[in-house]
Amino acid sequence: MRFVLFFFIILLSVSGATASAQTTTPTTTASSTTATTTPPVVTPSVVDGDRSVILERRAQERIINLAANISNKFDAIIARLGNIANRLNNRIQKMKVEGYDTTAAEASLFSAQTAINDARTEMSTIDRAVIDAVGSQSPKTEWQKVRAKYLAARERIKAAHMDLKLTVANLKSAGKISAPVTATTSETSLE
Repeated sequence: MRFVLFFFIILLSVSGATASAQTTTPTTTASSTTATTTPPVVTPSVVDGDRSVILERRAQERIINLAANISNKFDAIIARLGNIANRLNNRIQKMKVEGYDTTAAEASLFSAQTAINDARTEMSTIDRAVIDAVGSQSPKTEWQKVRAKYLAARERIKAAHMDLKLTVANLKSAGKISAPVTATTSETSLE
């Protein structure tokens, strides 16, 4: 992620050097208004004497691709954490049937599942936010909003990981509270 931010800053400085000195309005193609994930095609410009850099199409595509790589990694991590949470849930159910006290493990697993769902929610809108930031009049300031989304998702992922570790620890320390619950049949004999 630091690489992406570093790369983005370098692109801004390079793109800023190529901005034209004349005042122009950004142009977009008709295809940019559709629901595709392609960034709008715009020309570099200076607005009201305040240097407002609009990234070139090539720079936009490179930033979008790098952000997509990060998003894919986060999505894969979230999927793995979700699978682990499902397996732990199955283990909790088995241990509960065997008569173990699993209330602490259930509470920490619930917390982990909540963090995983929050991270999924955060990541669901991030691709659109990247495209909007890259195509905006001030991509550097808009990128800060995208960065905040990535950081929030990262914190949720870390919280889920810690809660899953706590769940495993709680399962290891779970003690039996009663005899295992099994179905028994008794035979009565008539003598």
